[in-house]
Amino acid sequence: MSWTKGQLVKRALSKIGLSDYSYNMNADEYQDVLSEMDSMIQGWKFDNLPYVSSDSPDASDMSDDSGLPTWANEAVYTNLAVRIASDFGKEPT
Repeated sequence: MSWTKGQLVKRALSKIGLSDYSYNMNADEYQDVLSEMDSMIQGWKFDNLPYVSSDSPDASDMSDDSGLPTWANEAVYTNLAVRIASDFGKEPT
């Protein structure tokens, strides 16, 4: 079974120093990051990347299975972290 979308989002947030125990995010903030991840992966247009995307930004859920193979997880959460860092006042090193 692949990682959930929530696991990928939380790992990306952790990469920029916003782990669950240090930063209280509300549901809308999580949904924004999740929508950003959906957009990012859809923009890559990899035919062989079996990401489970949604038609609407609000249709994705943190508990949804990502469909990603294990080898793709690090690429996704690292790229997502870089993409969202400035939204949270962070600068990637």
